[in-house]
Amino acid sequence: MVEFAPATENLSPLFKNREEMSPSALAGTSRKDFEHTLEDLVNILTEKVKRDREAISDYILLGRVYRLQGDAKRALRLHQNLLAHEISDKKLQLTLYIELGLDLLHEKMDDFGERFLQKALSLEKNHAEALRGLTQVYEIREEYESAAKTLSKLPHASPQEKKWLSFIYAQLAKQRLILGHHVPARRAVEGALRADPTNPYAKLTLSEIYMATTRYDKAIQLLTNFLEEWPTHSFLALRKLEDAHYQKDTFTELEDTLREAIRRQPDNYYVLFSLARHLFKKRRKEEAQEFIRKSLEAHPYYVNAIKEWISLNADESVQQTLKPFLTNFKRSRRFVCPNCETRYKLITWHCSACGTWDVFQIRYELPAP
Repeated sequence: MVEFAPATENLSPLFKNREEMSPSALAGTSRKDFEHTLEDLVNILTEKVKRDREAISDYILLGRVYRLQGDAKRALRLHQNLLAHEISDKKLQLTLYIELGLDLLHEKMDDFGERFLQKALSLEKNHAEALRGLTQVYEIREEYESAAKTLSKLPHASPQEKKWLSFIYAQLAKQRLILGHHVPARRAVEGALRADPTNPYAKLTLSEIYMATTRYDKAIQLLTNFLEEWPTHSFLALRKLEDAHYQKDTFTELEDTLREAIRRQPDNYYVLFSLARHLFKKRRKEEAQEFIRKSLEAHPYYVNAIKEWISLNADESVQQTLKPFLTNFKRSRRFVCPNCETRYKLITWHCSACGTWDVFQIRYELPAP
């Protein structure tokens, strides 16, 4: 591992070594402090390389800071220029290859930096940072089997890296399921749950495998348990739960399943609304309205229940007046990283800003008038 030059050691406790200098450092500090530290590093390193044009390690580090600031093109140019130097120090070679690989990966250029990351691994087998970068390359290409094998080589995987490995296996399982390869899909999802038994995406994928292999009772049980484990993400399981009952040809039993889920979780507004929809299909309008009301009592801002309530109780002019607001309200849904609070429009389990793998919080955030 390449250590920082002494002048950088007093900057921040965040960066005691180069491998810790990454967006994941946000876990221990605010984004603002992290960015200020990067600015300080740029200033110090710029002065150092002005004084010593042969300070290769400082140039390499400066390029990394540029990339962390979001300027991967500038980092790439700097690191490419360093290739012209005859670097005899194996550790500096290793570091430069990794940085070039990560630059190309961020820019999604050429082979996404694979050749440089492979060069780094040829100098030091199972180097953690090179393995992480190569895993990202394979993920971009949707080569999930290679990604899983690569990440599995990490000598000491952190809890976040175990979650990452679990999600890679889950994506591999989904890929194999789409191809109709049920047994390999099952093996992959088992690998996902070994790496992280709490992985919600793996559980959902396993339910799909159960349904594809006509094991509907297992799918229903798993999805029912999902509602309790991740109540704020129940919407991901409820449609699958309906499908499992339909495919099993037990439509009448769906009501019992939903009522039992409500008995266990009386405030789960997703399940309350799902039962209301089911009762409407069975033309039991009054009961359906009662469960819409309960859904709104559990969560007054649940937009689907609001829309349904308005369509049932407001006249046409009121519905048309509120339609733009409800549309914008629904579009304002964001999935928020529980670590650094970066927001995403589409559901994700991974934060590209800080590297967290987790179940994201859901918020509705309309702009101020």
